[in-house]
Amino acid sequence: MKYSKEITDKICQSLKQLKGRINSCKEAGIHYDTFCEWMRKKSEFSAAIKKAESEAEITGKERAIMSIFAAMSKQWTAAAWWLERNFKEQFSQKLDHEHGEQRHVIVVTRGNAESVGRDGARYLPGATVAVARASIEPVEPISVPDSVGGTEGT
Repeated sequence: MKYSKEITDKICQSLKQLKGRINSCKEAGIHYDTFCEWMRKKSEFSAAIKKAESEAEITGKERAIMSIFAAMSKQWTAAAWWLERNFKEQFSQKLDHEHGEQRHVIVVTRGNAESVGRDGARYLPGATVAVARASIEPVEPISVPDSVGGTEGT
């Protein structure tokens, strides 16, 4: 296929829609090897692709962040994931140096505490569930049993 501005524009548009290089090439009707050759040999093509990928990176981050915040109200794991990565000192998994093992802490809001107390054991047996106030200060730790199953009362 012969190089053209129209093909470059199609590829850039697909990249901005987060379709990736290979799918963008398919949509534009060129082989990926041709794309790689144009990236090496055509500076204007390479510059346009890099700009489109840079814009796509920003778009992708924004979409991912919005998805995480939207999921927080339905899935406590999304909130725990976000807290763990954004407030590492308070909420990241800590290594217990005395015993050489990791301890898991799940932080939830009061409204989800009861269900997480039950469900948290399924995801992280032996974890501690801490109910948080709106200010994200952990209070009321709840121990989750090391094993989950219907063995109690037998």
